[in-house]
Amino acid sequence: MAPTRRSLLRALGATVPLSLAGCRTADTDATPTRPTPADEAAAPASGSSSGTETPLPARRALPEAGDGWELVEAERISATNLGGRAGFVGEYEDPEGARFRTVALEMREGYDAADKAERWACIGWDVAVAYDTFAFAAGTGTEQRNYTPETPPHMDRTAIPGSAERSRELLARSPLLSTERVDGNEVGCGS
Repeated sequence: MAPTRRSLLRALGATVPLSLAGCRTADTDATPTRPTPADEAAAPASGSSSGTETPLPARRALPEAGDGWELVEAERISATNLGGRAGFVGEYEDPEGARFRTVALEMREGYDAADKAERWACIGWDVAVAYDTFAFAAGTGTEQRNYTPETPPHMDRTAIPGSAERSRELLARSPLLSTERVDGNEVGCGS
């Protein structure tokens, strides 16, 4: 009996999943967009100023936990829409329990980190910094307004008054920054 179209499709349907089953590794269940702080602590540190491409350099540019600061969550963001090569958002909790959010975005060639930091400053982040090829921002929230579909809200919570100094302190914990670098490279709205 000659093979029919139905028997060929049935055989193909059974073969493809079996052949792909061997391609799966134990790591495929891990979500690459939400690395845990413990996973990242074990990864070697890297930078971008040498010009060598390293995996997820923006994640390693996020402020480090410690001295009462707890990294609650780190999440990859869609950096290409922002002119970036790689970007991460980090959620932190300070010793008093206040929640802070930071963004670290490594810019692609041809895009200016200062322009991106200025935009973040203009939408109400406590502090925005442009350093090397990175744009950073930190804060507890942004001013909430009546937004239209063309201008959506920037953060899901209103800023805590007087949190700018703590935001600067948090950004200074980044391996790429220091208190002096935050102060010297801070970008304001209209800079």
